[in-house]
Amino acid sequence: MEIKEQIVSVIASVLNIEPGQINCVSEDENLNRVGVDSVNFIEIIIGLEDKLNIVFDDEELLLDNLNTLKKLEKVISQKLED
Repeated sequence: MEIKEQIVSVIASVLNIEPGQINCVSEDENLNRVGVDSVNFIEIIIGLEDKLNIVFDDEELLLDNLNTLKKLEKVISQKLED
């Protein structure tokens, strides 16, 4: 499964929506469009850490740094390469 698909899967699970609803959002569009708020954001980060066996550093955990699919995919790709 591609990184983007895994991200979409976690977000859909946290928000209790269909993955297709997230796929209609462009990669650069803010995820608050599909209902992500600060509480969901933390749940999504925890879900991604568990699913992908990665750890986000404290300084990375700013909503503005991870608020689009593109930003999430970039950070996660870098973590998986390290």
